Amino acid sequence: MILSLQEDGILCVYETLEDVTCAVEVLDAEETLRTTFDDHAQQYTIEWIRPNYRSGLLFGLVGIADNGEYRLAPCGSPDPDGLLRCIQSAIEIEPADKRAMVQDLVHRLTNG
Repeated sequence: MILSLQEDGILCVYETLEDVTCAVEVLDAEETLRTTFDDHAQQYTIEWIRPNYRSGLLFGLVGIADNGEYRLAPCGSPDPDGLLRCIQSAIEIEPADKRAMVQDLVHRLTNG
């Protein structure tokens, strides 16, 4: 299970890291993905395979953007306290049917 706190305060729950990268458009990844953990408290960061490209305005009207490519890579050691803070700071959990799984994870993190 992958938990990603997004810029709108929603904690999105995904099955795999690949599900995250499919759901979050490349051009939006840096703004959308605030904090991402797996259920073992391993944190992940964006690793750019090919960075996004954005040009200035074309003819003063339109900018050009080209999607890059990213993956989520492990970052540091597992951080149970960080994962717990991430969950507790969420204003909502999506999808709603994953709330019980997240509550079980909070229980495991707080009670060992």
